[in-house]
Amino acid sequence: MRNNEFVPADFTVHVGDTIHWVTEDIQAHNVVSNSATDPFRSPDVSTVPVPPGRSAEYSHTFAKEGTVDYLCEYHSGMVGTVTVVPANQTIA
Repeated sequence: MRNNEFVPADFTVHVGDTIHWVTEDIQAHNVVSNSATDPFRSPDVSTVPVPPGRSAEYSHTFAKEGTVDYLCEYHSGMVGTVTVVPANQTIA
């Protein structure tokens, strides 16, 4: 998370992969999905101010195939999509 954006916002992972969202901003962010496939809600993932040389992060392991839309509830433009494919599928 940088400049109130998810960077990258959209990506593809395998079932069982863990994504780590890390903030470089001092503003509070969270990572929320109300997806029927895999709902999750992070706590705030920043500390004001973020200590030098440190970042706050949130991790989530994806257990099911499907498309998972996610957002930051604090910043309306912070949205993204995770596409979760079978563990044996090649990601292009």
